[in-house]
Amino acid sequence: MGQNHGLKPRFGCRVSNVRPVFVVNAFIVVDAFIVGIDAWFLARAQARRSDFSLLHLGSRDAEYLDAFLSCYKADIARYAPGFSREESGGAEAVLVLCDMVPASLVLYRRRGEGAIDVVLDYSVPAYRDYQNAEFYFAAAAKDNSKGHRLDFYERSRTHAHVAYLK
Repeated sequence: MGQNHGLKPRFGCRVSNVRPVFVVNAFIVVDAFIVGIDAWFLARAQARRSDFSLLHLGSRDAEYLDAFLSCYKADIARYAPGFSREESGGAEAVLVLCDMVPASLVLYRRRGEGAIDVVLDYSVPAYRDYQNAEFYFAAAAKDNSKGHRLDFYERSRTHAHVAYLK
């Protein structure tokens, strides 16, 4: 038989050897729990059906429009630096409502037949999941095109906004 060079076999383990394994297993259990919670929330979000609608703002709604722009001024400046209320003079305004709560604001001008210049396309932070944008552009194209091709033009000033447009 072989020599064991003075080493004695050990059966059993010491508590100090178990701690690292316990800590790793605890992290695995906590991570699995967090993944389960995330999956549950994602499934709930997918199952929830939001009701979108458009609210066209007119000259009588200027006070509300100014209040909306003022409330989100800092966030708008991050995504549309250089935008000002004066720049949007003469633009038509549409709010995208999600379950009757303002989710997006779109300011635009008609360039002519079949073309719209978007002055501002802003989504409230809580509604930046692209659903409101998909709803708006589909509804606006259907509403404004009257069966003809409709093109939207927008100048982007930030990388985050370019990614959103793609």
